[in-house]
Amino acid sequence: MKTVNLDLRDNYKIVVISDVHGHKDHLDMLLRKLQLDEDDILIILGDFINRGRDSLKTYEYIKNLSKRKNTYVLKGNHEYFIHTCIKDKDKIERLHDFLKEEYYETIVGSVLDESDHNIHTITSDELLDYFDSHEVVAYLESLPIYLRADGHVFVHGGYDESFKEEGKFLKYDFYNDLSGINKDKIVVGHWPASNLRFHDLSNVPYFNDEKNIIFVDGGLGVKKTGELNALIISKENGKIEYTYDQYHDFIEGTIIMEHAFKHEPLVYVNFPHYQFEFIEKGKEMSLCKHSHSGMVFHVFNGLLYEEDGKYRLKTNYINRFLDLKVGDQVYVCECFEDCVLVKYKDVFGWVKRNQIQIKGDNCG
Repeated sequence: MKTVNLDLRDNYKIVVISDVHGHKDHLDMLLRKLQLDEDDILIILGDFINRGRDSLKTYEYIKNLSKRKNTYVLKGNHEYFIHTCIKDKDKIERLHDFLKEEYYETIVGSVLDESDHNIHTITSDELLDYFDSHEVVAYLESLPIYLRADGHVFVHGGYDESFKEEGKFLKYDFYNDLSGINKDKIVVGHWPASNLRFHDLSNVPYFNDEKNIIFVDGGLGVKKTGELNALIISKENGKIEYTYDQYHDFIEGTIIMEHAFKHEPLVYVNFPHYQFEFIEKGKEMSLCKHSHSGMVFHVFNGLLYEEDGKYRLKTNYINRFLDLKVGDQVYVCECFEDCVLVKYKDVFGWVKRNQIQIKGDNCG
């Protein structure tokens, strides 16, 4: 199991980016914003492939980026999943069946698109032969699992001193709940930071100070609200500070009409708990009871649909309504016939559709 140890003392800057998920342009634009100096340390914290727009181009970008001084590319569970399955005769058939379903874009599909092969026509044996010595697989397999530096452990999924196998470090679901209190500061990706907040929908890095964990994943490639985060760790004269930067490609919008919403205790509804019961239907919003939590709150009518006599949400939902002023600038994430999910400063919330003018009038 390959690991890295950096001997850092003082006056440094570390930039950590996780879960790029095939979004090469997001990574490129975020790095342009950051304008790294030569001595800045860059850590790519795994899961730079799969789920995105083009994993092969992202891989090529990352591989070229790794030639930069002070750049460290770590392995995530997606890199581990590909290289362990693609070379295993016992797993290749199951992997082949999974890839044929095309649940999401993958590095395997991207590579095959550049060849004469197709995931639906190539056999499992041919897939094994084609990738057995492929440079992509060799590179993914060669990546280190975690990096230690000045009281920090950088690892994709989570860290526990009892772990002996690579995979456990890379896919540690519910790490925020299951981890004990860590001696070192553990910096992880894998689990979107927005999933750890129950009263705000925000992608900014999540700090669990009690357990000494920082979650970096901005949900890119997983959520429609996803963004690419950069955690910035600076140490000067013995003092460590944590900041962040982000990149997204949401459409710009301007508030053209004010509306005073009725506010209520905030609840964040996430997949798969989308089922509701109607209590009182209103003209624009209805009072509903969330079947999973039993909480009662308002939902825009355009966000609900009926299936088999039951009402369900069309998207993840938080009942945060934004009382914005005319002229306020926002970013548009999702549009529906009667409401729009927007980002204002660091937080996502809802406005009425007729309150907002969207750049290019592109709201689908």
